[in-house]
Amino acid sequence: MMRSDAPYSKKALTFALLAGAVLLVGGVHSLAKEYFFELSPGKTPPGIDYKNPAVVEDPNFGGKNGLRFAMFGDWGMKTPMHRLVADGLYAVQNRLKETDEGLTAVLLAGDNFYSKGIRGLDDPRWEALWGRPFRRVQVPFYVSLGNHDYGFGPENAQLQVHKSGTKGFEHWICRDDNGEDEYGIYFSQWFVSKDIACQVAFIDTSLLMVRHMRPYKKWGEQLHWLSKRLDDKAPKGCEKKAVVRLVIGHHVLKCFGEKESQVVFISEDKNRVGPNRTTLLDIVESKADAYLCGHAHTVQYIHMGGDDVSPKRGPIHGKERKLEGKVPLQLLSGTGASTRQTSYWDKSCYYANRIPGFTVISLEQKEDGTKLRAHFVDCRKGGKAEVIYSLKMPLKVKTPSKSKKKLYK
Repeated sequence: MMRSDAPYSKKALTFALLAGAVLLVGGVHSLAKEYFFELSPGKTPPGIDYKNPAVVEDPNFGGKNGLRFAMFGDWGMKTPMHRLVADGLYAVQNRLKETDEGLTAVLLAGDNFYSKGIRGLDDPRWEALWGRPFRRVQVPFYVSLGNHDYGFGPENAQLQVHKSGTKGFEHWICRDDNGEDEYGIYFSQWFVSKDIACQVAFIDTSLLMVRHMRPYKKWGEQLHWLSKRLDDKAPKGCEKKAVVRLVIGHHVLKCFGEKESQVVFISEDKNRVGPNRTTLLDIVESKADAYLCGHAHTVQYIHMGGDDVSPKRGPIHGKERKLEGKVPLQLLSGTGASTRQTSYWDKSCYYANRIPGFTVISLEQKEDGTKLRAHFVDCRKGGKAEVIYSLKMPLKVKTPSKSKKKLYK
């Protein structure tokens, strides 16, 4: 009996080893796709050099009377890209400080801790992923949450609120106007300079996208909250300043590539639960100047109205692209730690790429009006941090007394 079983056991062992090797190779390949980046952004027009793009010389980040934000998401995993982006952000802040025009704040678009969020306030990933790489930047980091931040449940997601202001994390700011006993973490923050008053509404799109958190009533409550907040008057003393309103959430309103199919949740009838049956897209287009997000692990600057805006032969690296008028603009910047595929080229996409980096948004008031600039910072060389694409959009000057028509009753 023992002899007859021996060959069978040997074959079984060989088969198991082969199966294990296949699984290992598949796992390594999967990790490589998740944690490393490719230089090509996918489907591109001919003749465009993404590997060696021209650098924008002396990009205009605005004067000290304006505001400057760095924005990115999908950064919370320890990868080579994560370190490159941290080094690049530190370098950009140091350069801006030399001209007395440092960053006002960093806006985080969620997925701050992969793959399931934080286990506790003493989780070592606080220090590994944010503390050591980003504390040195010495500006406030304002935090919105993504789907991965909810992996251990809503209670653990609230830890990102509780961490705010603790020792060593004074620059980590995650508030919750919704209350810690409620689903969803969202809040509004005003940033003020001599010329500009900018409201940033941080929303929680995971209320709709994370399956076990889908109380549509709560999603509707957030949309009503957002619509009301975007009608708020600017802080006292800002009556003569230009008012700019931005909304930042994790998930995309429009996308080309891997997450493209997920945008249907915006227009589905069951999700029209905002004021007067509005969607998130309706509110953003009606009341905000731009929507900021991550999730797709690419950078994409998109005309949300669907107009044909793409340059016919690809992005003009090394030069600032000037838009003629105010447009509904989405700035997707999700290359904080890994990249994925994009189906770029699309007619309503100003720019797309999939290399490590972040977006710098500058707001400035001039005699000819308020300007928003979006600069994509290429971090493939770490601390060199080169701006390779810039877009400038004029904003309609709004005053608190002439806010847009209310969508709620």
